[in-house]
Amino acid sequence: MQADREGGWLAAFYFLYFCALGAFMPYWGPWLHAQGQGPLAIGILTAAVQFSKVLAPNLWGWLAHFWGSRRIVPYAALITAAGFLALGLAHGNFSALLLITLTFSFFWAATLPLVDATTMDWAQRCGTAYGRIRLWGSLGFIALSLGMGGLLAHWGMTAFLPGIAIFLVAAWGASRYLPYGTLPDANAPRPRLSSTLRHISLWFFLLAGLLEQASHGAYYAFYSIYAEQHGLGSAAIGMLWGFAVLCEVAFFWWGDRLVRRLGVPLVFTGAFVLTALRWGVIAWWPGLVWIILVQSLHAASYAAFHLAA
Repeated sequence: MQADREGGWLAAFYFLYFCALGAFMPYWGPWLHAQGQGPLAIGILTAAVQFSKVLAPNLWGWLAHFWGSRRIVPYAALITAAGFLALGLAHGNFSALLLITLTFSFFWAATLPLVDATTMDWAQRCGTAYGRIRLWGSLGFIALSLGMGGLLAHWGMTAFLPGIAIFLVAAWGASRYLPYGTLPDANAPRPRLSSTLRHISLWFFLLAGLLEQASHGAYYAFYSIYAEQHGLGSAAIGMLWGFAVLCEVAFFWWGDRLVRRLGVPLVFTGAFVLTALRWGVIAWWPGLVWIILVQSLHAASYAAFHLAA
């Protein structure tokens, strides 16, 4: 009974967190464009969000071990919601947008890695597959990438900030009830980082992750704007994002068995090949039918890579 309740709160957090992300990612670029930002500024502001994901998780992970608990997540989630709403105070000023974006994304980047670690600990303890909990995040992403498109089509970009903030606040509420448990003391003996970094395979793994994430940079920043230039409206763009993540959900549900059957190396390298195919077809833009079909490769470029990694 307790395990079911804990799993329910984890699923709720993922759903709400990715509802916010599902509204943010497809429409962040168009919202910035509506604020008068050009391609360079949009690229910088999108990179600022990703830059926080490089630095923040390491610091927050260390703080969690220092305090012996991941219960810092609710505080980070609440500051994220407040910081995100503060974007409305920038009034299109690039410097203000950059400062606020760096601030809220620094706290936003703290939550998901710590919750992922909590979920993996809980799944191992309860004998549950991680993907079965994580797929609720994908369902949330689908719900809001579709729902936000319709909302923006009706209300315009004024609905962007409050629409996302509602789910960030709700995610904060769910984060207060997660099964964080306790962590080893940060000062306890652990393997030296220098000895870990001697493994050449680790460097190749990190390089692979870097390249895979880098390849998504232009997609996250400009795909929606690119689709608009090919005549698609907000609702249609949201459907494309939603379909991609629906394919991701399917892989998270069945992916554990596929990884066990094919092996991690084959799934990992196959994800790269299919990711390259996906970007090539999108760049070519041979027509809407092909674009819809190639969005199914999100199951490889995100879900397969995520599970194999």
